[in-house]
Amino acid sequence: MLAKKHSNGGKGIAIDGMLDFYHLSKEEAMAFGDGNNDIEMLQAVGHGIAMQNASEELKSVADEVCGDVAEDGIYFYCKEHGLI
Repeated sequence: MLAKKHSNGGKGIAIDGMLDFYHLSKEEAMAFGDGNNDIEMLQAVGHGIAMQNASEELKSVADEVCGDVAEDGIYFYCKEHGLI
C-alpha cells in the first residue's frame, strides 16, 4: 500500500495512520527518537522514548530515556525490557 502524501504531514500523522491501519490504540505503540523532529512522533504513541544523545527538549516530552544511539541504545532497551 502506498502512503498518501499530505502537505501537512509529519511523523505524528504517519503514526496515527499506521495505528489506524493496524487497528492499534496509541497505548499499544512505542517510538524511539533522537531529534527534535521526533517530538510529534513521541507524543503520538503511548510510550515515547528519547535517546540519551537527544536534546533536552525531546527528553522533556519523552516518557523515558534509553542509551545513546551510537551505543545501540534501542537494542539494549528492548533487550532489558523483554521486547526481543
